[in-house]
Amino acid sequence: MSNIIISGSEGKLGSAIAKKWCMSDKSRNYYGLSKWNNLDITNYEAVNSFLNDLGDLPVALINNAAICIPGNIFETSIEDVKEQFEVNFFAMVNLCKTYVDFCILNDIPGKIINIASTAGTGVRPDRFAYAASKAAVISFSNSLSCGLKESGIKVYCISPEAFGSKMRFKISPDDDFENMLKADEIADFIVTILEKDIPFLNGQNITIRR
Repeated sequence: MSNIIISGSEGKLGSAIAKKWCMSDKSRNYYGLSKWNNLDITNYEAVNSFLNDLGDLPVALINNAAICIPGNIFETSIEDVKEQFEVNFFAMVNLCKTYVDFCILNDIPGKIINIASTAGTGVRPDRFAYAASKAAVISFSNSLSCGLKESGIKVYCISPEAFGSKMRFKISPDDDFENMLKADEIADFIVTILEKDIPFLNGQNITIRR
């Protein structure tokens, strides 16, 4: 059985990845980590315990969980900044560290896909904390890929432009969602990476735009 782990699995992109991964092969499954679970992905011990209790060996980890609390430097509290980094960055590090240890222990040439954002490479004064956390995801992913070259574990960083996510609906309800990038389009690309070993894509920030 080919299982994957998806954090933020309740969102548009997380659920699209899960659907596309499972629909083409009945032997495939996924472990969804979401706000509806009792698992705190910001807690290293909890994540480590979860992964080690799995009966099946996951072939990939997709770090998709994220939050955005809009606000400029005058409006955003330090607590808001910490919360966004806790979910968007530190939870990802927790999952990556645990998964890497798991892969090496079980001799799995796993794949890690970290979902960043074009916000991490641009100027977002009204979402500066979110943008900064996504910039951290990009930098961490590139460094992690370099550090894992000898292990056989590949790391991909995906930075989509704005798309019709639940988060986007919440923070920018007046956007033109009809003509915006769709979660299914991003999911198609991610599942292709999961299914195939595409050269030259690991270890760099992959921007997805229409």
